[in-house]
Amino acid sequence: MIHAQQIRVIGRVFDAKEGKALEYAIVSALNSKDSLLGGGLTQNNGDFILENLPKTNLNIKLQSIGFETRVISISTIPNQSLYDLGNIRLQPNQQQLKAFTVEAEKAQMTLGIDRRIYNVDKDLSAKGGTALDAMKNIPGINVGSDNSVQLRNQAPTIFVDGRPTLLSLDQIPADEIDRVEVITNPSARFAADATGGILNVVLKKNLKPGYFGMISAGIGSNNRYSGNGNFTLREKKISLQVSANANTSLNHNNGFTTRENFSNNTLNSSFQLNNANRTERSNVGGRVALDYRLNVRSLLTANYSYSENYITSTERQDYSSNDSLQALSAEGYRLNDQINNWKVHTAQLSLKKNFPKPGKELSADLNMVHSDNVNDAGFSTYNTDYQSITVSNDVTLQANTGDRSATLYTGQFDYSNSLSDNSRFDWGTRIAYKQSHSDFSVMITDPETGSVTKDSSVSNRFKVDDFIGAAYVNYVSKWKNIGYQAGLRYEHTWFVAQSLDSQQEFSFKYPEQLSDLSKVLFPAIYFSRKFKDKHEFQLNFSRKIGRPGYMQLIPFITYADRQSVQIGNPVLGPEFINLAELNYSFQGKKNSLLSGIYLRNTLHSITTVVYPSSLNPDVLISTFGNGRSKMDYGFENTYKQTFFAWLDGSINTNVFYSKISLDQ
Repeated sequence: MIHAQQIRVIGRVFDAKEGKALEYAIVSALNSKDSLLGGGLTQNNGDFILENLPKTNLNIKLQSIGFETRVISISTIPNQSLYDLGNIRLQPNQQQLKAFTVEAEKAQMTLGIDRRIYNVDKDLSAKGGTALDAMKNIPGINVGSDNSVQLRNQAPTIFVDGRPTLLSLDQIPADEIDRVEVITNPSARFAADATGGILNVVLKKNLKPGYFGMISAGIGSNNRYSGNGNFTLREKKISLQVSANANTSLNHNNGFTTRENFSNNTLNSSFQLNNANRTERSNVGGRVALDYRLNVRSLLTANYSYSENYITSTERQDYSSNDSLQALSAEGYRLNDQINNWKVHTAQLSLKKNFPKPGKELSADLNMVHSDNVNDAGFSTYNTDYQSITVSNDVTLQANTGDRSATLYTGQFDYSNSLSDNSRFDWGTRIAYKQSHSDFSVMITDPETGSVTKDSSVSNRFKVDDFIGAAYVNYVSKWKNIGYQAGLRYEHTWFVAQSLDSQQEFSFKYPEQLSDLSKVLFPAIYFSRKFKDKHEFQLNFSRKIGRPGYMQLIPFITYADRQSVQIGNPVLGPEFINLAELNYSFQGKKNSLLSGIYLRNTLHSITTVVYPSSLNPDVLISTFGNGRSKMDYGFENTYKQTFFAWLDGSINTNVFYSKISLDQ
């Protein structure tokens, strides 16, 4: 069962004698030990809202000069995130109240039952960097040398403020992030293709009235330079945030490959490759966000962001080949030069409305994300062949030009209604449509004559339309001491890729017939049991879908090195994943433990298939196919210990086993 980790408190303050709204009254949220957890001031109509409060019993203190202080106690209820105190009347009092200030520190990382919440603004090592730098410090998340991110050995879906995005993590400045939420087994409220979990990046929102601004700069090793600036205006019903950022970095990576080719257990040949890579990255971006509070219960938000990435990469590959007797048969080197430019525009309009009834709320939003990607690459290969009677040398000069644009439109509506103190019913719909265009050209230069010809066998132009329509229902309740949540999601899928050169189409759509219902229905059920407020066990089951990606479907050739080729598979189908988790959580005063056993059973699993080329058996072709099944087992533990008020430590372990069954 998924519990809300933070709550909101709203209300309106009046003068009990004259009936007028009280402006600038102080509203404070305190815990049982009178520690300040949040606060704010009432608006000119007496409205106030306290957000991002921890889910614990609270004392709401209301103070205004010339009025008696009033304290309202709130006992939190499971599955309720909004508490409406209604109209609050303060009695006049001529005695002045003494002013006070209480400051509280927010922990760098807190462990929830369904998610881990990582507070990025507490991480000094991420200052001036990107979201990738923040991910490197979150237990359970692995960031590779190629900036790939894995959660429990899977690629997670990236969300920004609770919605999917085309932004990559290195396009999000760490200084604009409030926290990162790690969700390992999403419920039916989330898209069914979030098979690897969700990393939800929550951006900062300044709720304090007034004017705020900040400029920062950073410098580090490997040509790491950064600059960030932001400005916030918040007055009455309007909040405006403007930010800009720029950063650069340099990475060196070295690697090697050794391959032996056998036939009937007899060594035919071997291949060795050593590569040295130098990659420079730079990013510039900006964001404008406008919040307009229609009233204390309704918030209208509009935001726009722009990000531009530059990546330049140079690589040298030295290789050699040996025959069956280990005699040198060929050697040479290859120079790879690549320039990648990626521009992303994101716009969002959203409305969120809370009702006086606790637990009743709705949200609706429209999103548009447009990206343009230009990739230019040059490959110069210098090879010496020793197999012929006369030693021969050849030079291959190849230039690749790739242009790709994609626009993603999404609309989403969510509604929640509390049926009782312990039950809630949710439902919602989502539509997502993405249109992509790509133009890939391979040009070959004759080193002797200098003439340039286009290699039509690997050059191509594609148009891709991708549509997903979804609806879900979700019920949350409690039976005795066991909380449970049950949900069902329906998703309609339509995918069409068209070759603009050959006019060929590669498509899949479901449901097309009644037998396809198993491909469009995705149930999820969760159970939770607490013991003595410190211990909790959780058992989760869900079903997901893994749709093939763009590069996995498009049948054009990509060269990795002289003896490795990758090509897409246009008849690749989706995979279906059954997930199960058993989690245990312990929350002590100075330490906490989150342990989980997880199981993934994947049917028609998408996997990499490698086979030798029919033209040259020394060249391996890598493509994708649907396997029969795949089983993954894992055991993960995250332990956190507080040593001092200023020092926390945590350790994470993940042990897993995978087995893939593939038919020939």
